[in-house]
Amino acid sequence: MLPLRSILAPKTDVESGDRYLREFSGVGDVLASATYLVHSAPTKDQTIFAITAGLRLPTGDSNPDHDWGYGNSRDPVLQPGYGTVDPLLGLSFGRKLGRYGITATATARLSGGTNVHGYRYADEYQATAGASRALADWVDAGLSGALLTSAHDFDNGAMVQNTGGLWGYIIPQLTLKSTGVSFEPSVQIPVYSFVNGGQLVSDAIYSIGLTFDVKRSASAVHTSAANNSFSAVRPQNFQRASSCGHCGLSGVVHPQNMTLIEIMSEVCGTCRDFEPKIAQFAAAHPEIAVKQVDYFSLTQPQLTELGIAETPTLLLYAPDGSLIEQVTGTDLKSIESHLR
Repeated sequence: MLPLRSILAPKTDVESGDRYLREFSGVGDVLASATYLVHSAPTKDQTIFAITAGLRLPTGDSNPDHDWGYGNSRDPVLQPGYGTVDPLLGLSFGRKLGRYGITATATARLSGGTNVHGYRYADEYQATAGASRALADWVDAGLSGALLTSAHDFDNGAMVQNTGGLWGYIIPQLTLKSTGVSFEPSVQIPVYSFVNGGQLVSDAIYSIGLTFDVKRSASAVHTSAANNSFSAVRPQNFQRASSCGHCGLSGVVHPQNMTLIEIMSEVCGTCRDFEPKIAQFAAAHPEIAVKQVDYFSLTQPQLTELGIAETPTLLLYAPDGSLIEQVTGTDLKSIESHLR
């Protein structure tokens, strides 16, 4: 994740009573991490447990100059970068409930030592919980709350009194999704602080993140090499489709040909592994329209009416819209038995 930080910090001179505004905007430290899915259940109530490990890299400015009335001042509050390589660890839980999702995470940033300016940032621990809603197949909107705590920092071996404490944030966020990539703009708004000494708290912290699904890319490359007949270009009769809201899947069924619909999900590992096989099926049966429909584009009443509880689910329709066969899983032989 590459964060952009904008920090505003008002300052009052104790002797004169004059107020100054110190600010800094710029690129902070890059957060590079990898996530391992411990458990991912491709069902209608999808539950995910994950472990994250990574590094906070010293790409941000760890000693910017701030002219706030008395010349330049190095203030830890206004540092967009830490200047050290810090280990990151995290645990996360997620659950999908139709179009809605809930998440909870616990993360730790461990101090990587003293930077070139003699400053050492304390360990930080953060807990976050939030909820999101899928607005479309390609965009989610979410809102979460976070608590962050840390101890005192050290400057050239001496403890810095006005550092450390407890902060609370509200974080609205969007997630824009494409194949294998997620774009995640967010803003971190302080709503609570209980800190050591007379610290200044950022008005807001803005960040933009990019997430790459490495597993998806590796799976696609491996499958292409193992199956020479599978092409990166989809057969013309194999397409992504969306339900039409009130009409469900009736708007997806081809009016002249039989239609095979796969109910799938982006977070379903079985669906990703199955995609080359269903693409091969489409190439072998050009007389059939093969459509993929995202599970979360269907409403809960539609899923209940169709009897869909897991992904992937295969549904074979006649041109008149009547259901010929329904298969939970990836058994294409049951579908092919109706084509002879």
